[in-house]
Amino acid sequence: MSQLYISNFFVFLRLNTRVLMVPSWRDAHHDSVYPVPPFVLRKQYAKLILAPDPCVVDIHGLVVGVTSTDVLLHLRKEEISE
Repeated sequence: MSQLYISNFFVFLRLNTRVLMVPSWRDAHHDSVYPVPPFVLRKQYAKLILAPDPCVVDIHGLVVGVTSTDVLLHLRKEEISE
């Protein structure tokens, strides 16, 4: 991922906005394994959180599970097959 792209992206964010970046096993630069390790960047960004896939995120006491897997796609296939 381009460091320049990420730097330019943060110019437009509000002061209290943070970004959670979760990789996918379908990414071209990751091995096709699950769970997927987080991205590795040369530069650290204060508003960027690099998380693995899957992960659990605590947002001011609200705990949310995050994954890049298309759960609705798999559920829809199950409903159609029955």
